[in-house]
Amino acid sequence: MNKQKGFGLLEILITLVLLGVGVAGLVSLARGMLSTAREGGRYEIAMRLAESKLDEFRNFNEVRTSTPPLTAYKDIATGSGSQSLSNDSYSVNWTVTNQFLNSGVWSTTQPATYLYDYPERKRIVVRVTWNDNDGSGRYLELAGAISPTGSFTSDETGDGLVKPRENPIVDYTKGSVPDVVAVALGNGSNKETSKPLPHISGGSSSSRTIQFDTATYQTIGSGSQRQSVQDTATVYCSCTFSGGTGTAYLPARPYYIESDDLQYWKSGTQLSKSVGGLKGNANQQETLCSTCCREHYDVSTQGFAGYYAPLNTSRGRYQTSGSSLVAASTGDYMDACRFIRIDGFYRPAPDWRLASLTSFSASFLNDATNLANYQAYVAYVVTEHAKWQKTAFAGTTDSSWSVPNSSPAIQSFNSWLAANRAGDSTTALSTSIGSRQLISRGIYVDIMPPSYLSDEVFKGGVTEPILAKITFQDVNMTLLSEWSSSDANKGTVTSQPIATIVDPDNNYYGTYSRGVLTAKSTTFSGTPPVDSPITITVKSYQGNSGVVGSPVLPEDVTAAMTSTMLVSIQNQPVTSIHGIVECLQLKTTGNGNGLKNSSVSCDATSIGLTVGVNNANVTCQVLDLGKPAKPNYSCSGVPGSSFTLTLSKSGYQITPASQTFTLPASGTSVGGCVMMVQETLLTASPAATPTPTTTCTTVP
Repeated sequence: MNKQKGFGLLEILITLVLLGVGVAGLVSLARGMLSTAREGGRYEIAMRLAESKLDEFRNFNEVRTSTPPLTAYKDIATGSGSQSLSNDSYSVNWTVTNQFLNSGVWSTTQPATYLYDYPERKRIVVRVTWNDNDGSGRYLELAGAISPTGSFTSDETGDGLVKPRENPIVDYTKGSVPDVVAVALGNGSNKETSKPLPHISGGSSSSRTIQFDTATYQTIGSGSQRQSVQDTATVYCSCTFSGGTGTAYLPARPYYIESDDLQYWKSGTQLSKSVGGLKGNANQQETLCSTCCREHYDVSTQGFAGYYAPLNTSRGRYQTSGSSLVAASTGDYMDACRFIRIDGFYRPAPDWRLASLTSFSASFLNDATNLANYQAYVAYVVTEHAKWQKTAFAGTTDSSWSVPNSSPAIQSFNSWLAANRAGDSTTALSTSIGSRQLISRGIYVDIMPPSYLSDEVFKGGVTEPILAKITFQDVNMTLLSEWSSSDANKGTVTSQPIATIVDPDNNYYGTYSRGVLTAKSTTFSGTPPVDSPITITVKSYQGNSGVVGSPVLPEDVTAAMTSTMLVSIQNQPVTSIHGIVECLQLKTTGNGNGLKNSSVSCDATSIGLTVGVNNANVTCQVLDLGKPAKPNYSCSGVPGSSFTLTLSKSGYQITPASQTFTLPASGTSVGGCVMMVQETLLTASPAATPTPTTTCTTVP
């Protein structure tokens, strides 16, 4: 029998059966996938219908009455509708519930104190139903809430983009002299720097942070509105060489926004460079010290932008040895760094540059003429320093930076007063035996990039730049500077170690003392008497060293600035009496139905206040030392002198308006409390809260 090659009939039948089963399976799978895709498409359509309905309700154009085709917020109510899409029918139903906020919880119960005729919000639940492939009902629900805030009209949108909104209005409470001095910027705004607040870690000689804010604001009517605030922190730290490199910041750079008329800072570039380390444990030093030790290194290849102190491009590292600084290239060293808060984070900033240091008595700036003179002096210093930078940096660029070989010629405050202004031509002080607080102020002007000087400060070839574009601060340096007296037998001045100020509002000068003059004996001698005044000297180191109150660079010691005061001490014995002055003024916020009147402490009690005394042997003054600390009045003169003290100020009710005293035979006694209340506060509508009082609450 011959064998035949090929497939048999049975084999062919088996193959056909297998192919048939496979094809049937594939057809079933395809049908299932198509069904699933169809069902997914229906679900997506239902979701879009629900979202569209919620968006429709959010797009109302009025709260109570609407302009068709939109619906008013008040009229949004439960309803239903239907729609056919892709050969399927969908039912759309929505349930609207009015809700009110009760004790922090949303409920349908309207509080008795809620006065509007529409709810605080409407909760909407949209249900979309449809049938699936089998004819079974399906649904989905989407919930949302809308509040009675108006939507944008077509006039307010162009090309789908919303018009820019106005900047928010932020009320600002101005500081008061002598702690804070406002400086006009030449563009309708003012700039002032708050009192420095030291914080010490581990003792007065250890790590410390000095923090203060610089606010730019405009005065509108009787109030002020803040435009910007610069939060600055300067730290004093113990560091160690790491010998390594890492990604770190270069110093921040200034920029100016013409449309806002405001100067800001932007973070420096991050790049690989030398970095340092923190000595010891992080919890033993101030929080920013880790960043200070790591970041505070220059990069010479980056030109101007690579230097933290552009006038000291060879800045080294030093360790303290007693009262001296010893160069260090390995191991530990001391450092001080300046930080500016940018976009919520403290970023490394250029080192401080002190341009002028002044000193005077705490009452000096209470005189309106003296205050105006000092404000003009600040403008002079800042402008002249910027002009010097423009001239000295000529021929250099940001990328090809070299240190100039000249220095700015800035007059001292006393020299400038004598040459330019009336009023007190000097800050010299004549006082009786007793104690007086003295004040020191430092004017800091940043060394600005050549490009910023040409593109912003002197833009358009101007010769007199406006202060708004120049980076500067006028800082109260009283508690950061070092004080000394030329003759401790006749008069001493305090200069205690820096410590953490616990209560800056009410006891700024009381935590530790600097600048308190104690006049002990007369400076007059001979017949006729000839005055030989003592000299009070205040000193502040250059750069970051001055702000932290301890030197970290020998260059900062060499370039330290001083200011001197001549003090004449009268011969006759003197006693005194003092008391508290409470003052309240009106503060109005909001408008329309949201108008609110508040009773707040006065900004500057002594400004515009007339102090009257009916005895030539007695002198009286009112001082604002600290804000919002209560001011005080102080009268001194020949022991046993009787006198009447009278206080008056336009627009204020004063109780009592006058008091009669007799100075004690020796020492100091305490007088009664005086209450000052702004008259508009008493007649404000709506009534101010808390309710103002016309009598003192402070017990002498």
